[in-house]
Amino acid sequence: MVSWSRPVGPTCPQSCPFLHTLCYAERIAPEVQAKWEANAPRTDWGPWSRQLQIELSEAGRRGHQVRIHVGGDFLLPSGELDRDYIIAVLRAYVYAKPRPASWCYTHVWREMDWFRGMFVALGIEMFASVHTPEEASEARALGWRLAIDGGDRPDSYPAWRAKGELNCPEQRLGHERITCSTCRYCFRAGAGDVVFYLHGPGTKNYRPGGKHTE
Repeated sequence: MVSWSRPVGPTCPQSCPFLHTLCYAERIAPEVQAKWEANAPRTDWGPWSRQLQIELSEAGRRGHQVRIHVGGDFLLPSGELDRDYIIAVLRAYVYAKPRPASWCYTHVWREMDWFRGMFVALGIEMFASVHTPEEASEARALGWRLAIDGGDRPDSYPAWRAKGELNCPEQRLGHERITCSTCRYCFRAGAGDVVFYLHGPGTKNYRPGGKHTE
């Protein structure tokens, strides 16, 4: 699996309940976060988009899956959608040959709903990150797959979940037994929702050296 991310905080909704408290991406090593700054909001996304196209094509040739945004989201620091960035991502996928299977979780699913069909048409599975029954109901009504906040234990995710969702196998079984690359659930078109319990440094589910997704 390969991925890219954006700076955590400036590109995220300030309403995210994890931001500055339980966000695992904020706790990732500073040298990794520094690399994410290369994808910070800018005025010229053309060269970035062309380089992403090259890297996506290479990922497709190698049979890799692509995780969009291990950290960060689709916003400008102003809180508006970073439309130029979104268009740059879409353009890169349009011209990538072969196109890799990809997926993305976003907290700004309401704002991104207009773009979701374009992402899905390019083979990118899109998930709405939700924390309450009301959010889950609203996102489902719009047609989103859900990434459900399941609380602090694998057996504690809420009763308002839908039938057919999957409690992330990598979290439940451990990355020594299964990984995103072997599970292949999140980027499989037609699959259902997925539940994640809290993870990352500072939480009791953290496994040092492990790979954690949300």
